[in-house]
Parts: sequence; C-alpha cells; structure tokens
Amino acid sequence: MFKEMEQTSVAPSAVTHGILIKAFGQANQVDQAFSILSLMKSKGLVPNSVTYGCLVDACVKGNMVDRALEVFEMMKVDKVPVNTIIYTTLIKGFSKTKRLTEALDLFSSMRTRENIKPNNVTYNSILDCCIRCSCFPLAKQIFCEMTQPGSDVRPDLITYSTMVKGYCLEQDLKGALTVLHDMEQRSIKPDEVLYNSLLDGCCKTDQVDIAMMLYKNMRSLGIKPSNVTFSILIKIYGKSRECQKAIAVLDDMKKEGVRPGLIVYTCLIQTCIRCEQVSVAQQIYTDMKNQGIKADQVTFNTLLQGWATQHARCIPEWPQSVLSLLVDMRTLGFSLDYHTSSALISFTPLDCPERPSIFKLVSNMPRPLQSR
Repeated sequence: MFKEMEQTSVAPSAVTHGILIKAFGQANQVDQAFSILSLMKSKGLVPNSVTYGCLVDACVKGNMVDRALEVFEMMKVDKVPVNTIIYTTLIKGFSKTKRLTEALDLFSSMRTRENIKPNNVTYNSILDCCIRCSCFPLAKQIFCEMTQPGSDVRPDLITYSTMVKGYCLEQDLKGALTVLHDMEQRSIKPDEVLYNSLLDGCCKTDQVDIAMMLYKNMRSLGIKPSNVTFSILIKIYGKSRECQKAIAVLDDMKKEGVRPGLIVYTCLIQTCIRCEQVSVAQQIYTDMKNQGIKADQVTFNTLLQGWATQHARCIPEWPQSVLSLLVDMRTLGFSLDYHTSSALISFTPLDCPERPSIFKLVSNMPRPLQSR
C-alpha cells in the first residue's frame, strides 16, 4: 500500500512514515524501520518525537541498545525534543543489558532538566536495573525517595513488586514482608506476580509455614495461582521432602481447571526423585506424555539420574524405564549430559540383561557442546 501511495499523487506524509516505522518495530524488523527513517529524511520530511520514540522502542525490544543510543544522539543533531518516554525506554534497555552506570547517568540527567521529569515508569525501570545489576542498596535508596512526603511520584504495584523481588533475591524475607505490609497499608492490592516472588523467597529461605500462610492469603484475596505459583509450591514441598503434598498440588491444579505445564511436571519429578520415589516420578512422566506435553532435556536427565541411583536400581522396572526414556530422548533429539551418561554407564548392573542395549543407546546419544 505504501508503494502504491508513492506511485500515485498521494504522497506519504511524515505521519504515514511514522506508522510504518512503528509497524516494522513491532514486527522486530529494525533494519526496515531505519530504512523508512532514511527514506523519510531524503524526502525532506522531519521526524518528530513520536517517530523517533517508536524507533528507540524497536531497538530496545530487539536488544539493540547501542542502536537506540544512536537514535537518541540523532535526535539531538536534528534538534527534536527528547521526552520522558524516550529516556525511560533507554533506561529499560540498559536494564535488560545490565548497564547500570549508563542507566543512572540518564536518570540523573532527567532529574536535572526542567522540562523532563522521571515518572513512575522511569523509577520502576531504574529500580529494576539496580536489582538486575545486584545493586540492591541503591534500589532501596531510590525507593525511599519515592515514599518521602513531597515526592512527585508514588510507589505503585509494579514498584512494590520489583522491591519484593529484590528483597527475595537477597534472601531477606522479612524485608519483603515489610514491603507487602506497607503496600497493603496504602490500599494497593498485590497480584499473582508479587505473591510468586514472595513464595519463591520462602522457598529459597526454607520458610514452609510462611509460604503456606502467604498462599492462603493469596487465595482469600481471589488471586488465581498460575503454573508458576504451583511450581514454586511443589519446590517448597520438595525441599521439605513432603512428596505426597507436592503430588497433591498437581491434583489441585487439575480440579481447578489449570492445565499443568512442563515446569510444573519437571519440578514434581525432581521432588519425587529427591524423596527417592523414582517409580512415582516415572508415572508422572507418563501422565505428562499422555497430556501431550513433551519433556525437555532437563526432565530427561533428571529422571535418568534418578534411575541411576542405588535405591532405584533395586526396582524391577529399572531397565525398561531407562530404555524407554533413552528412546524418547533420542527421538526428540535431546542430549545426555556428562553426569547422566557417566551414572548410567557406572551403575548399570553387570548382570542386567538390558545392559548392552542401554550402553548402545548411551553411546549413540548426542552430547552437549563443551564450553572452552
């Protein structure tokens, strides 16, 4: 359609070019977006802040932060005003690529300019960057600024969720719970993402009772758990070696109409193996296959390592289960890791009738590339 416009008397305007740039950006076709910008300039059309902003956003979404910076400098040369949205988008890009110094430079530059001020999205982006770059003390300082009387911005749900995630990464569950209490005092309702961070924090710090209390609170607020939530619950039960409770989570999911995904099944298989319930883990794998969910490399290696343990080798179905898993794994094109292949070779009993078949499959399986 754009070419048709060019071939007629209807000349595409700056707005038309801007729409194209945005469309190419959303389609992750950044080179084409830059081509439209060049074409636009060759016609004497002046891109505005919105057009440049779309290009910056496209670069950041495509993990091309340096190209986004080129656009930023281009705006200065063309004397096009840079707005809060463009600054914030660049900070998001620096956060994705863990470039804290450059993010902070932009953030400081915004705060010294009269016509450009950071908004909530800007503050949330810089908090996220601090946490990604393991600079949580600075995140706490910036968060404190937001809560001070007279501040132009106020923490919102994303702010609190980011801080909870930061505290949990620091394994400071008390600090995370304090943030939860503070947001509740401000009548900001937590969401599933925030509760998932808290539950994960409980998992990392072995706080099973607090995790169960939080999960109960989550349900009482009407927040529906996701596959991620259930997988964390299974991990928590796994660390405390409560295999039956972990299996019950899978049953609860099905009752509630939540279809378990690969992560949930893999976490449950890991839990069963940790609890020396390898036959149960194999049954869960079979259930997963019947649900049409394909295992990944982690699932296969976890199960096979489980079968290679001393305890599992006393189970009659050991050889056939290992053979079946190896065949499935080869069919799907996955590789055995070093520890799994070594365990199978070392621990397959000499008098096992299936030993030659197991060795042949192990020998012919692809190996992951070794990093140099």
